[in-house]
Amino acid sequence: MTYDFYFHNDFDGRAAAAVMLAFLRTRGDEVQEFHPLDFEITSRWPTMRFPRPAAVFDFLYHPRAAFWFDHHPTTFLRKSWERAFVPTKSHQLDPSARSCCSQVLRALERDFSFRPPRHLRELARWLDIIDGAAYRSPQESIDLQNPAIQIMAYIDFFARRKKPLARLIRFLSQHSLAEVARLPELRKFLPRAQKWKREGIQYFKRNLQIVGRVAVINLAEREMPLDLRFFPYQLYPSLLAVLLRKGKGGKKLSLGFNPWKKTSWKNLNAAEIMRRYGGGGHPGAGGALAKNEQDAERIGREIVQLLNEQFTAPHRA
Repeated sequence: MTYDFYFHNDFDGRAAAAVMLAFLRTRGDEVQEFHPLDFEITSRWPTMRFPRPAAVFDFLYHPRAAFWFDHHPTTFLRKSWERAFVPTKSHQLDPSARSCCSQVLRALERDFSFRPPRHLRELARWLDIIDGAAYRSPQESIDLQNPAIQIMAYIDFFARRKKPLARLIRFLSQHSLAEVARLPELRKFLPRAQKWKREGIQYFKRNLQIVGRVAVINLAEREMPLDLRFFPYQLYPSLLAVLLRKGKGGKKLSLGFNPWKKTSWKNLNAAEIMRRYGGGGHPGAGGALAKNEQDAERIGREIVQLLNEQFTAPHRA
């Protein structure tokens, strides 16, 4: 059978796709098209028509998908879908999973008797670190000597340009991270990433605004090819949250809590905060898309005020 893959437009979505691709090939199946997805498609997603059997990873629930795996608790666009949802081998939601990649790996092992090779276990381990914000330190998140971080930087850069990176997904399904990082296109990309890291660090140092225990930075006027969202915690270890504004007009808002101070925000949930503004995510990180620049500014102010009120409020045990 031939499938089309639909996945969240990031490393985790592509890594989950790579694991599924490796499994499907053991059955003699193949994939024809790879479609990266962002939440701009939300309004059209319920009526999406799939020309071939679809496998959806790390993205919103769709009842007509042949395979669907997600770990976001805010995955259901329609209450009727949520009420009717019954987990099966092919349709699985696991909010406890740190990454969709490891979720898919475990599901295929458990329910389809898949025996993943060592390189896929390595991939899943690193996606749990990357997508689950389980880095040992802020420095590790931007360590461009690490093949996993090199690949993440490469994907983040081309994901902004809506590139599916099908060749990369196929390589991830067959090779170790170190081998993938030696691909000519990644070796060519690395010096650029190192330059962007130096420039990005300087930009953050100049433009980061500290409001109480929250850091805010507007990246709308500057393309930031490297993900530096954890860098503020290196500069200011006492911070509890970072709010980024990205995209044209700064309409895309991204909220993340300090993963090294979880006890300080354990009563808050980024996904629920961003759900108020039409977004979603995980307890530790979430995002939303504002209508326009003015709306983004209003949402940003409200979030910062809410967080600082909660950070200073006494919590009952």
